[in-house]
Amino acid sequence: MVSLDLNDFIFKGDENMMIFVIFNPLKHSLYYKSKIEIRTEAKPDGNYLYFKDTGPGIEKDKLALIFESIFTSDKKDGTGLGLPFRKRIMTAFDGDIACRSEIGKWTEFEMKFPN
Repeated sequence: MVSLDLNDFIFKGDENMMIFVIFNPLKHSLYYKSKIEIRTEAKPDGNYLYFKDTGPGIEKDKLALIFESIFTSDKKDGTGLGLPFRKRIMTAFDGDIACRSEIGKWTEFEMKFPN
């Protein structure tokens, strides 16, 4: 199940790179067959895109490492390249990406885009 709560915002960047940024969390959510919530939020410091799923979650000690190249954990066929690449893309867009998670309940990626 996918839940959407989206508001428009202007994005200035490479369309192909943006497609990858969006596709990657969807791929992870589908891998774990979880529910997916996608929403946007406008804040004074930027526009935010959130992906939240009900997958297995990420352990706190591993959260600090998920954006490091070649780090992978608990996923077959993972290379550890997807999340670090997304981080580089978001930085190139003058934005950022962060992750929060609760084991056994959910994982949420927050992508910040500049105004």
